[in-house]
Amino acid sequence: MTQTRRIGFIGLGAMGAGMAFNIRTKGYELAVVGGRAARAVEDLRALGATVVPDPRSLAERVDIVHLCLPSSREVEAVANGADGLLRGLRAGMVVVDSTTADPGAAEGFARRLAERGVTLVDAPVSRSPSDARAGKLNTMVGAAPEMLERVRPLLACFAENIFHAGPAGAGYRLKLIANFLTLTHAVAAAEATILARACGIDLDMLSRVVSAGGSNSAAFQLMMPWALTREVGRFAFSVENAAKDLRYLTRMAADRGCIDLLGGAALRAIALAKAQSQGGALMPQILDPLARLSAVDAGGR
Repeated sequence: MTQTRRIGFIGLGAMGAGMAFNIRTKGYELAVVGGRAARAVEDLRALGATVVPDPRSLAERVDIVHLCLPSSREVEAVANGADGLLRGLRAGMVVVDSTTADPGAAEGFARRLAERGVTLVDAPVSRSPSDARAGKLNTMVGAAPEMLERVRPLLACFAENIFHAGPAGAGYRLKLIANFLTLTHAVAAAEATILARACGIDLDMLSRVVSAGGSNSAAFQLMMPWALTREVGRFAFSVENAAKDLRYLTRMAADRGCIDLLGGAALRAIALAKAQSQGGALMPQILDPLARLSAVDAGGR
């Protein structure tokens, strides 16, 4: 099969902008929708990307549409309407969705695409915006093996690790489970830091002890720069997205009849922090509102 070269990309946020940059600079024809991400749109235009006014126009001129949106709500908004994506898709096309989406909502989206002869490949991504720009993301793919091979060259533009999670939908589910582990560890790190302060334990000592033992985790290391030096560091993940991902996770657990103790607890902690935070707060910053609820100095210097 001749490799598809015409790609449409919707969702030029912190991760999507870097992904689209790599798709364009690694040889693909690229079309993007103009919108709020004006800087990213103009940067891609300068690289030769075509800018179109709406999702329908984009779908009409490409072979694969790639989405990287904040949530299933935005996917639905892009898909529907007079100028929505569904109006421009043709039989035989593929939609690759890198949104960390609600699996239940995504199943409905996949059915509507299938009615038009279009295949949905779920390929949510992880790591950071800087990794997106460097082409070093991880992606978890839900697709039939032959469909994964069709889109693998595209995914390889921005992902150094391509994990075949299983059939359609498995990528969405695996991403939520991976985020559940990160976010519950992050909430545990915040609570441990607050308790250490309440007990008069120096946070440098806490960091040294945890880093040298079995209680260490990547999430702990991502949380500690804020506790120690008031720097966010590499954990530039929004509280809003964390709450959304855990809502999807707890819904998925309920749908499967699975026990859900830690996911629900982490969601409640993050929701409490979100309610008392400024808009746009990032995960390490949940330490401050949670410390206030405990009447504890959050620390830092």
